Amino acid sequence: MKKILYLFTAVLIAFTFSCQEDGDWVKDNSLFGITIEAEKDFIEKSVGEIDQIELNVKTTYNFSTIKTYFKYKTDLNGVLKLDDKVLEPNVRYELEKPNNTFEYIGNEAGVHNVKIEVENDREQKASEEFKLTYSVSDFTVSQIGGEGDVYQGQETQYLLNIVPEKQDRTGYSIIFKDYIGDIKFNGVPVELNKEYPLHSLEKIAIVTKTKKSGRTKLLYTIKNKTVTKDLEIQQNILARQINIENIQISKNTVKKGEHMFINGIIKKSPIKDNNTIYYRTWVSSATDGNTKGISSTENKWVEYSIGNNNNFKSEVQALSVGNYTLNIQIKDEFGNESDIETFEINVQKAFSFTETPNIKAKATNLLGNIIISEITIKFIAETLKNNKITNFELILDAPYYISGQEGTRYFLKYSNFSKENILNFNKSLSLESFEDKRVEKLSGFVLSAENLDYTLKVYNDRGEMIEYKGKYEFTK
Repeated sequence: MKKILYLFTAVLIAFTFSCQEDGDWVKDNSLFGITIEAEKDFIEKSVGEIDQIELNVKTTYNFSTIKTYFKYKTDLNGVLKLDDKVLEPNVRYELEKPNNTFEYIGNEAGVHNVKIEVENDREQKASEEFKLTYSVSDFTVSQIGGEGDVYQGQETQYLLNIVPEKQDRTGYSIIFKDYIGDIKFNGVPVELNKEYPLHSLEKIAIVTKTKKSGRTKLLYTIKNKTVTKDLEIQQNILARQINIENIQISKNTVKKGEHMFINGIIKKSPIKDNNTIYYRTWVSSATDGNTKGISSTENKWVEYSIGNNNNFKSEVQALSVGNYTLNIQIKDEFGNESDIETFEINVQKAFSFTETPNIKAKATNLLGNIIISEITIKFIAETLKNNKITNFELILDAPYYISGQEGTRYFLKYSNFSKENILNFNKSLSLESFEDKRVEKLSGFVLSAENLDYTLKVYNDRGEMIEYKGKYEFTK
């Protein structure tokens, strides 16, 4: 009998594991888990006041890939809202985003037990219960002000009115507990946690100003001889924007040592309180990794005053030959940053040919010897603006005999032109036109008239030289 019992137990265990593996019994939804994170510390509210419930849904999957729903219930008379929509108790609604701020208004005194339940399409559930206390105070506080858009750094005024339930209007005070920014009370800057007497219970003026954007709160306490109420002013501070419009750089191709200017118009919105901005420049890509080939702030913020015309101008200098990606970004006094603007810059040698030289030579036959009679020279060379091009030298290899058995090398120097930083030369010159000329015979060389070399050397007043070697056209 025991053997039969053992055999039955073994078969049952094997069947159980088999069903688990095949998914017949166990529904494993660990891939679709759902939890709730929520703020559960609430201060006591007066009946009719709004309490905010921050509810964040955490999932083990991409929230947007599986539909999620919620419903709520409360044991006392109250109203729950989401995105200004009034929600009915025990009605299932779709939850469109994971992080939500609900608003609850208690319409009767007592502890309101509000339960919110969340469920996804994979039948995974999570719930959270909130205890919100509402009471009938012996005074009520009403608030006006703060309507419309409120931006960083903008003063916002609120007027508080205290209505006692009894005739006694004495012994009231206000304490400002916490705020990220500046507070003024009846025109005077506030010191946190200091008690200020309220001599009047009407039109109590509070002015706030903050650099922080997003949701924030001013926490304060009003008390009389017997009752203390912790209150708050909730704000949604909008971020300002800063942009640089019509931005451009004076040159994208420059010589080494040249200066460039980044120009643009700064736009602060929605309002401009002052002329202060900050900017930074940096090189993100460079030939041979030389990010110092263009001068910049090296990604450090620099203060700048744009003036009443909102113009922005920053100077940079080309320090090394190469190709560079230069970036610029600006921000306002609140830390709001603009988009990054990018410029591609090519830095060339300070002294160079800007048009490839072209040389042609004509020759005459003098008793069987070839003598060059005319040379046409065409090129453009450029140096920095504060320098001048002074002269050039031309070295030509040419045949000497008709038979081509020997060659001749001409050394020619010319400087009869206007001394500027750009030399656009295009002339036909006789040998007599060159100030200095020298001819050498190349014994043992056989030169073909179809494959003749030349070298052109151009000099500036700093003693710098650029050189070009090529083939020239030779006609007899």
